[in-house]
Order: sequence, then structure tokens, then C-alpha cells
Amino acid sequence: MTTSKKDYTKNIIEEYNIRLQSWGNSDSWGLTEFKMLEDLIYEASNMRINANTLKRFFQQKTSNPQVATYNALCMFLGYASYAEFIIKKTQAPTNDNSSIAKKEEHEDNTTLINENTDDKKEETTPKVSPLKHFPAKKYSKISVILVILGVILFFTYSYWNTFKQKYEDKLLSSIIFKSVTTKGASPFTTKIEYNIPEQLIDSMYIMCIEANGDRSKRKLSKDKQEIYASFIYPGKGLCQLIYKGKVINSVEVESRTPGWSVYLKEERSDYYLSLPFNCTNTDNNYLTLPLKEIPKDAITDKLFVSYTYYQDSIIDGDNFIFEARVRNSTTEDNGVPCNDIMMYIFSDTGLHGFALNENCYSYLKFISSENTIMGDQHDLSRLNFNPEQWHVMKIEVKDKNTNFYLDDKVVNQMNYNQSLGSANELTLRFKGCGAVDYVKVRNDKNELVYEKYFRKSE
Repeated sequence: MTTSKKDYTKNIIEEYNIRLQSWGNSDSWGLTEFKMLEDLIYEASNMRINANTLKRFFQQKTSNPQVATYNALCMFLGYASYAEFIIKKTQAPTNDNSSIAKKEEHEDNTTLINENTDDKKEETTPKVSPLKHFPAKKYSKISVILVILGVILFFTYSYWNTFKQKYEDKLLSSIIFKSVTTKGASPFTTKIEYNIPEQLIDSMYIMCIEANGDRSKRKLSKDKQEIYASFIYPGKGLCQLIYKGKVINSVEVESRTPGWSVYLKEERSDYYLSLPFNCTNTDNNYLTLPLKEIPKDAITDKLFVSYTYYQDSIIDGDNFIFEARVRNSTTEDNGVPCNDIMMYIFSDTGLHGFALNENCYSYLKFISSENTIMGDQHDLSRLNFNPEQWHVMKIEVKDKNTNFYLDDKVVNQMNYNQSLGSANELTLRFKGCGAVDYVKVRNDKNELVYEKYFRKSE
């Protein structure tokens, strides 16, 4: 019987379905699978077949593919060429079927003669089993072949499944997903830039999560490779890159209320909350947050409260003096051991700041742009700090040289290279509720730029 080119095409597709059975039947493959197959065939044959061409071939929508296409398809299957594939498919069987048939006929006749000539012998001699036509040795060979085929199929499936996963992981690792700006006055709009392989982008989307929990889903564009997301509610928001129901990457953004705000965080549960500034109390002529304003679940030994002032541009982040009078008493301010007090000034590109506490020296830190000194890597036990008393903490930066002060004494000094640009946020953070008497910011000429005394009348 003559075999047509269309028959050989079906044979090739059948072999691919067996080889790549972990992908499902080729009828169900999408452009993602054909993109992957394009790369696999190229690795095997050094010939590239476009994913759309492959899709038309496997869906048999192309009438006359080129011989080069057939060669590449067959080389992936292990054949030297399309010609070798045809030869192996048209080879005649090597078994001598006629001799086997004659042997079986002879055995049948012998059995019949023995049964008709000796009835008594039939009683004492076991009957010849019908399975005599299929000897045990033949069954053993078939069983071995089936076992070998099963093992081959199992390892083939495992190999391709592993290969597909590694290929996917390689593509995922090449993804670029970042935000140009991550902080701004509420309502805040950020620009997300991304670069995602074509094989994956159709299966991905961005989920934007507001500080209040509201969610919105955004489609990705192959052409623009950027998207804008707006955050209305003050606090921390997220832009998550989702693939097959899993978060592949995420960008955290902060929508700030202009002026003063209060933020609290319970670090064990990662609970975060933005509060209106009128929740604070200044009845004692200093700023603090009453415990009654804090959700009960957040009142733990991992509670941190931040008092933050935000403005688009406060001062040059490389030349300034930032000063505050602070306290974090256990009895007066609901301080939590180790009664940490942290002072930070931020820009869109970096920060300066330091953290002091009582006896928990490994948590002390000094930060100036790209440089950091941590208490778990340096001996800072010389810094004797009593959070029960009022202290003046100060950061002075001039020409990328930073001095950190406690009660007008320099406690550390650092240099840095990466400019901060314009500073836009002041933060005083406490482990517990803490207290703030005043905040002052001066320029490099010691001229007052911003001042705030927290008094009852205010």
C-alpha cells in the first residue's frame, strides 16, 4: 500500500505527541508551547522554524512544508533526516511469518492424532494447553519488552517534564520588573517598567493592591513594556507580577499624606496601618500615640510606631541639619524593650539615619546613603543610652560627610558617594509609642527651614 506525504506528516505528529506527552496533545498547544518547541528544535538541528509555522504544521493547516522543515522536525526526533524517517517507516518486517504458521499447523495436527488414538493415555497424560501456540519463552520476551518500554516512557516523561521546568525557570529569571518611583503624596501614581519574554507574557498580569486592601488587575502590553498604577489610600501598596496564580515579583509603593502622619507596624505578623494624625495626643506638650488608638492585635513586643512628615521637597539631602528631641519611656510612652528610637530623613533614592536603644547593641545602626554600620557586625557597646530620659538626636550632612549626634556629642561619622538629591520625608520611629517634643531642619548655612513644636494648643 502506498504511503502519502500526509501520512508521514501524521506519523511525525504522533511521535511528537509521544515524546512531549507531558505537554498534552499537540491539538491543545498554544503559542507558548510552540515558542518552546521552536527553541528545542533549533538546539537539536541548528535550524529555526518559526513558532507560527510549527503551529500550522501540527494543526495541518499548511499544505506543502519545505523539505528543510521536515528535516529539522525529524532531527529533533533522533533521525538524521526526513529521508531516514521515511526509510525506517517503510522497511519490511524481518520475521518469517510463513514458517511460523507452518510450525503452528504441524503442532495442531500432532495434538489431534494423539487425542484420537489412545483414550486411556488421555486419562493419565495431561492435556495439551491451548497456550502451547504461544510458548512461555515468547511471553517472557514480551513481558521484558513491555517493562523496558515502560521504563523508557517513564524516564522520557520525567526528563521532558524536568527540561520544561528548567526552561521555564530560565525565562522567569530573566524578567525585569521595577518601579521608577516608589513613594509620593497621596493620591500617588507610579510607573512600572518591565521586560518579559514573549513566551510568558500572555500568561502574566499585574495585580495592584491598595493600602486598604482594594485590588485591581492590569493587563501587560508586548509593545509598551510599561504601565501606570495609581494609589489613592495613604499607606503601603503593592504591584505584584502574577504567573500561573503565583507572585513572581512585586514592588512596594508608599502613598504618603502631605504633612504629618502616623504609621504603626506589628513586625511579627507584618501588620501595617496608617492612622489619621488626629489620633495622636499632645496634652502633655509633646506628641505621642495613646494605646487606645492601637488595635489590640498590634499591641505586642514587636509594635513600632512612626511619626512621619512628608513634603515633595524639604531640603537638599546632601547638605542639612535634622534635629529632634525624643523619649521612649516604658511607663510614660508605652515603650517596648529594647525601647528603640530611630531617626531618618529620606529622599526618593536613599536615606540617612540612626537607631539607638538600651543595651540591645546588636540592633544599633547608622545609615548614610549606600553605607551602613550595624551593631551585629561592630562593637557599639560604648553608646550608653537611657530611653527613659529626653534626648536630642541630630544628623548633620555636609558635602557627603555625615555626623550623628546624641545630646550635642558626635557618636559616629560616615562618608558616602551616592547623592540623595532632594529630601522629602522626616521619620521618628519608636519601638512602642514614644514621644516627640520638637523637630527642626536647617540648611548648610544653619538657617531654619522647618520647625515644629508639639504643644497642647496645636
